[in-house]
Amino acid sequence: MKFHPKIAKHNFPFTIFIIMNLFLLAPCLSYERIYFIHIPKCGGTTVRDLLARTYSRKKCHFKRIHPDSDWLNRADLKLFAAHNRVQRLEEMGANLEEAFVFTVLREPVERVISDAQYCSQRDDKYISPLETKANKMCWYLASKPNLKGEALLENCIENLKKFNHIIFLDDSSNFEEGVSKLFTKLGKKCPVKRISVINKRKKTFPISEETKDKIRELNSLDIALFEYAKKYFFYSKP
Repeated sequence: MKFHPKIAKHNFPFTIFIIMNLFLLAPCLSYERIYFIHIPKCGGTTVRDLLARTYSRKKCHFKRIHPDSDWLNRADLKLFAAHNRVQRLEEMGANLEEAFVFTVLREPVERVISDAQYCSQRDDKYISPLETKANKMCWYLASKPNLKGEALLENCIENLKKFNHIIFLDDSSNFEEGVSKLFTKLGKKCPVKRISVINKRKKTFPISEETKDKIRELNSLDIALFEYAKKYFFYSKP
C-alpha cells in the first residue's frame, strides 16, 4: 500500500490509525483455526451465537465432541466453540499454541449461583450452589485438572498466558468491551451494535450472604484465577 506524500501529510492521524490497525490485526488474521474454550454459565452462548453469524456454519463446530471424534482433524474447520476442557482438546491433538484461543471468565460467585439455578431449572428440583462443582473455571482451563490447590491454579495461569484474548463478565461494562475487542482481533465486524448477555433462566432463587461466603471459600482458586486474569489481560495485554 502506497500513500501519496501530500495526502499523508494532511491525513497524518488517519494514516497512523490505519497502520496501527494493520499491525494489530495482522497476527490474528494469520491463524487458521480459532478455539473458544466455552466454560458453562459465563455468557459464552452470547459470544458463540455472534460468532455463528460471522463464520460459515460448515466451518464451525459448537457441540462438545467425543474423544473418538475426527472433527479436529478436518482441514476446513475454522472455529471450534464448545464445552470442551483444555485437557480434552490437547488429548485429541489440538495445537492450541498455533491457534487463536480465547475464553470468557465470569465473576466466580455469580457463575456458581447461575450454574446452580440453571441445574435446578433443568432438573426441576432445587440444587444448592454449594452442591455444584467447585473451581469449575480452573477445571476447564487446566491441562492437568487432577492437580490440587496452588498447583492447579499455577497450571491454569500458565495456560491463560498462551491465550490470545479473554472476555470478562462482571458487574461492569467489561463484557461488551471484551466482545468488541475480540471481533477486532479476529478482523471481523461484530454483527450487532449492542451486545447483551442471553439469559435463559425462567426462575431464580435468593442467595444469602452466608451462602455467598461459603461459595467464596469453596471456589477460592477460581476467584484467584479471575483476579489474575483480569489484571494480566484487561489491564496489561492489548
